[in-house]
Amino acid sequence: MISVVHTFGRDLKYNPHIHALVPEIKIRGQELGKLNYFNYQSLRKIWQYKLISYMMKKKPHKKKEYSSYYKRYPKGFYVYAEGKMKNAKKSAQYIGRYLARPAMAEQRIIDISENQITYWYIDHHSKKREEVQESIESFMGKLIMHIPAKYQKLVRRYGIYAGRTPRPLGTGATCP
Repeated sequence: MISVVHTFGRDLKYNPHIHALVPEIKIRGQELGKLNYFNYQSLRKIWQYKLISYMMKKKPHKKKEYSSYYKRYPKGFYVYAEGKMKNAKKSAQYIGRYLARPAMAEQRIIDISENQITYWYIDHHSKKREEVQESIESFMGKLIMHIPAKYQKLVRRYGIYAGRTPRPLGTGATCP
């Protein structure tokens, strides 16, 4: 799996989320097999459990608040899963688009004056183009909050995509 952390939404607000590319294969020893079924309901619950457990370790004084998320989100945390990517070229383009993407593309800027900027975004709910005009100072603040801390890794690779695997697959590995 390859995961990419983004902290921004289309309108530059703080909206932390993860994009993940999950291969549809399973590995058993030296054998590769096709993964025929992916249980998204289980994924929601596992994601919720792992994230809450991690947050509790980091901030034990908030354990009561974090535990309340199980009642608040009984089906687990939100997971949006697109269908299978069948085209290798489109898959590579998707990965490239999300690996090193800035919070906002320069082409979305409509106008800049000495102290104002106007830009647009497509609203996630209405699917309509929205224009925003604000001070340069406010705009810069929105951009700066999405700059990762020094040495913070935004891209992670797991399993067959990891740089080092505990037991590399031999040349005899097969995939149905």
